[in-house]
Amino acid sequence: MFKKTLFIILVLNFFPNLNFSQNKDLKTFIELKGKIFFNKKPLKFVEISIYQKNKKIKIFQNQEDGSFYFDLKIDKIYILEFSKKKFCTIKLEFNTKVPRKNEIWPFYFELDLFEKDKKNSAFFEKNFFKKIKIDDNERYFEEDLKYSKKIKLRKFIENENNKKNYKKKLQKANNFFEKKLYKKAKIKFQEANIIFNNEKYPLEMIEKIDKILKKNIKKYKKNFLKAEYFFENKEYNSAIKFYEKSLEFKADADSSKNRILEIKKIIIDEKNFKKFAEIGKKFFSERKYEKAKINFLIALEIKNDIDLKIELDKVNEKIYKKNVKKGNNYIKKENFDKAILEFENAQNLFPEENLPKEKLLEIKNLNKKKHLEFLEIQKRKEKGKKILNNDGIDYEIYLKELAKTAPKGVSEKIITDEKKTVKIIIVNFDGIANEYKEVKHNWGGLYYFKNGQNISKTYFETEVKIKKND
Repeated sequence: MFKKTLFIILVLNFFPNLNFSQNKDLKTFIELKGKIFFNKKPLKFVEISIYQKNKKIKIFQNQEDGSFYFDLKIDKIYILEFSKKKFCTIKLEFNTKVPRKNEIWPFYFELDLFEKDKKNSAFFEKNFFKKIKIDDNERYFEEDLKYSKKIKLRKFIENENNKKNYKKKLQKANNFFEKKLYKKAKIKFQEANIIFNNEKYPLEMIEKIDKILKKNIKKYKKNFLKAEYFFENKEYNSAIKFYEKSLEFKADADSSKNRILEIKKIIIDEKNFKKFAEIGKKFFSERKYEKAKINFLIALEIKNDIDLKIELDKVNEKIYKKNVKKGNNYIKKENFDKAILEFENAQNLFPEENLPKEKLLEIKNLNKKKHLEFLEIQKRKEKGKKILNNDGIDYEIYLKELAKTAPKGVSEKIITDEKKTVKIIIVNFDGIANEYKEVKHNWGGLYYFKNGQNISKTYFETEVKIKKND
């Protein structure tokens, strides 16, 4: 699951020989010997390339025992490259400038190669380039420490950062472990192990967590199944007890957490259901049927209860009877619009009942009759029959008498009876009187008249307005 990362250290061991040959007949050269290792074991068949002025001048492989041997000319600068497939390449710059001639200058060193991965290969290519030169006392060759100091500093910073990161991972892992969040704790211990894979503590904790998880799975299932049994039987308090117990063995179990939330909602809903049902029953006893119905409907939205549905049907029956009674009263008063509203409400409550349908048809016929009566009056007027006022007197005689008795100008009065409201406006100027009427029926009809003859609303309003302004 996790990729193992190598902690990389380049090791160069220098073994100077202070007993130089003094034979003046010998040619001066640098004698290089050494060994290459991997994981403290000799590494064979490593390719060694020698470069001078960016040109490869020699290439060969080391021996099966990891050893190698070659000479370098003096007063030159060489690049030595050590490479092998699947390993990081290491380069050394070797300055062969020496203070004395006609001597053999020996130099022995050991080199560790490391396997490539995505992280360390780029780091090696950028940073592991060593410089070798004669020491300041001109006795033997050594590593150029000034150059290498930067690399050591980088390694130190990297190691310090790893320590901090390792400490953080352990702290989080321990916190998760204390909270019994074992899966999360295991992940953090594994991440810590990747940083320092030689540390025992993360591995010990991972092993410990695996044992705990194995035991806890059985305990979790046992408690969860008990909780499910109580849940199915609607014994919610016992169910919550065992769901919570199951979480002690598997703290991140969503199934147990969701069940607990579900039960809490059921308990709250039950409480609210009882509350609105009780309020509805109280209103019913007070004969406030509309309010009772509202509360019953709210309760039924929370829970579909058969008994409460029966209570709601009783409320609807009471409201239905009330609608029918009010509708009949409005018919008697010829207030047909309100009567229609009441019977439509009754029909909506019980669509299968015939009475509301019959009453609505009756109102329709009554309205039709009223309209026919009105048309008959209009026909009679058109045939030239005398128009009589409310007292049965001819309007022509009535208006002459009105011009003598009515106040000068515009006067107004309102007459109301059980069926209609009549507004009468008398206009009396220069011995000529006119009578205007606005008749408003309780069933909704609205008509306008001038001197007993029907006129439009616009004509009525225009005439009255002009006369008032005069």
